[in-house]
This record gives sequence, structure tokens and C-alpha cells, in this order.
Amino acid sequence: MKNILFNLITTTVILAGTVSLNSCSKNEDPLPSNGNPEEVCGNIKTPTVWKNDRSGPDYKITCPIVVESDLTVEPGVEVIFDNNTGIEVASDGSIKISGTADNPITLRGTNAGKGTWLGLYIISNSPSNAITHCTISGAGSNSFNGHDIKAGLRLEPSSKLVLNHTTVSNSGRDGIFINSIFSTSTDPFSAFSNNNFESNEGYAIVVPASALKSLGDINTVYSGNTYNTIKVMDGRLVGDHVWSKTSVPYTISGNVEVGYYENMGNLTIREGVNLKMASNSALFTGAYSGGYIKISGTESERVVIEGSQGLAGSWKGITFDNNNTENSITNADIRHGGQAPFNGTLAKTNIAVTINSKATLTNLTVSHSDGYGIVKKPSSDVAISNVTYSDNRLGDLHEVP
Repeated sequence: MKNILFNLITTTVILAGTVSLNSCSKNEDPLPSNGNPEEVCGNIKTPTVWKNDRSGPDYKITCPIVVESDLTVEPGVEVIFDNNTGIEVASDGSIKISGTADNPITLRGTNAGKGTWLGLYIISNSPSNAITHCTISGAGSNSFNGHDIKAGLRLEPSSKLVLNHTTVSNSGRDGIFINSIFSTSTDPFSAFSNNNFESNEGYAIVVPASALKSLGDINTVYSGNTYNTIKVMDGRLVGDHVWSKTSVPYTISGNVEVGYYENMGNLTIREGVNLKMASNSALFTGAYSGGYIKISGTESERVVIEGSQGLAGSWKGITFDNNNTENSITNADIRHGGQAPFNGTLAKTNIAVTINSKATLTNLTVSHSDGYGIVKKPSSDVAISNVTYSDNRLGDLHEVP
């Protein structure tokens, strides 16, 4: 009997100890008792790490915050934003949003819908700035600084950012907007690949011409945006630029000038690129610049440059205004130009070659100009072969005295 009683007491003590030990072990790394997110309001002035340590959203932004130090967001973190709040990364700050394929990061509005919070505005040019495996959803409610710019992600031409495997969706206007003041050689993206832009109320991306060289990623997906295209603002291109094929067209909304005086600029447009040219837009080599425009399609993937309205005279045209031997258009379809003559000195046309300038034009269709198909000066050096003309209002090939 004593032995039985002793065994019962021993078993009870052991079980109680086990329960007690298990409870202590769980409390070593506890979740918050109610799972509520940590509220954040105020500038970040010291190095900060946001951790995934809650069962639901980890952080709730209750006022616009400015990052003036280093902010790191760990995999799996979910951040929710009250209406008209957002994150601005100042020039002395940096942001590293580092999700993984299995543990992505989410930034979204506290309230569902499009355009409920400001978004991210990265001014900093820190090489640490990166957003990977992240979803930015429902931003673009308003501008950060009073300008009429609404976007899920906003950058300056001098900013720096790695953007890979990231979705920007349901913005109140554009997915990404990069400020532009006739930008020349600046480009904010250190890397850009495998992203997704969907269901944004404006353009998928709005960029200066100088930033276009980073966006030629065929694996980035664009779907359901009001303007399912990449809008390219005007600019001068300095240095070497290559525009590559994407799954959507580029819409050129102003004049793109390749080089300017002593500032050399070169532009190569590769196979499969589709440029939609807006009213009053043009593509030309800059005044007294020795740089080139090389438009290089292939037989299977032609370059298409056409008016965004799809009508004759929708845009001004392409002009070669120097004697660089690399100036050329090969395997391309050029149409809908002839809105106005280049600098008022030549006739309206799809393609112009000015005085003492050079260009090689091979395997082209040149059509639907509101002026001529091709215009050249007598002193120009133009090699033309295998060009098909159609529906050019004033004629096909014209020499201006």
C-alpha cells in the first residue's frame, strides 16, 4: 500500500514538473498575449530592425515617419499603414526590406482598397537600399510634399535602390514614379528584375528617359493597370544607354535628346522594343553632339516605333543630326510621324537626316506619316536599302534643298 501511494505521489510530482518546464520553455520566446501590432509614429533616428514576432501584423504606422538612420525589415514582417501615412527615407537614412520567397514581406493599408496610404518615398542614395520579395499594396493616397505625385513607390533620379521580386499593386495612381527635371544620366535602380505591377490606377511605372536602361526585364509582369505601359518622360541622354524589350510598350511622352554639345550620348534600341510616341514627342541626336542612335531589330523581332494615337501625324519623328557612322535603323517599323518638322528646318517626316549627317536605313517599313516617309538634305550621307513605304501623305523619299 505504501509503495502504491509513494508511486502515485512521485508520478504526480513528475507530471507537475513536466507541465511547469514546458510552460517555462514556451515563455522564453513568447508571442504578445493579444497579438496586436506595435504602433510606430515618429522619425527613426537610430539603427532599427523590425522583426516578425507576432501572429498577425507586426507593426502599425499611425503617422508619416521619416527614416534618418538604417531601417531593416526582416523576412515575414507585415506592416499596416493608417490612412495617409507612409515612410520617407531621407538622404541620411537607408531601408532594407529583405523578404524571401518562402517568407515575403507585406506593406499594406490598415483599411482595404486602393490609395489608402502614402507609400514609400526613397530620397536616399545609400547602396544598402533594397526591396526584395515584398508586396506594396494600396498606397498612393496622396503626395509626400505637396506635389501632385501619387505612387506606391516614389524615387528621386539620384536615389539608389535594388528592386527584385516585388509586387506593387492597387496604387491610387502610379505603381512607381521617379521625379524628373530633364534628367540626363542618372538612374535610381542598381538592379530591377522579376517584379509585378498590377491593378494600379495610373501607369505601371513613370520614369525619366535616363532610367529606362534598367527596366528591360522580360520577366517583370504588368497586368490590370489603367495604363498598362511604362511612361517615359522627356530628357537628355548622356553616356551609354540601351533600351531592351519588356512585356509592355514604352510610352514616350516628350522629346528624347541623345547627347548635347560636349556631353556625348549614345542610345541603342534593341530587338522587340515597342515605343508608343505621344503627341509632340520626338527622338533625335542632340545639337553638336557626336553620339549616335542605333535602332537594331532582327528579322524575327522587329523594333516598332509608332504614334500612341495610331494616326498619321501623332508624333514628330526621328532625326539624325550628326555624322556618327553608327547612326542606323535596321529591321524596324516606323509609322505615324510627321506632326511637325525638326527644329522647323525640314519638312514633316517619319525620319529626317539633316545637313552633313549620316545614317544607314535597312529593312524598314515607313508608313502613315502626315508628311514624307524619309527626308534628307543633299549634303547628308544616307544609305537606304530594302525600305517599304506606304500611306505617307506628302510622299515617300524627299530631298530638301
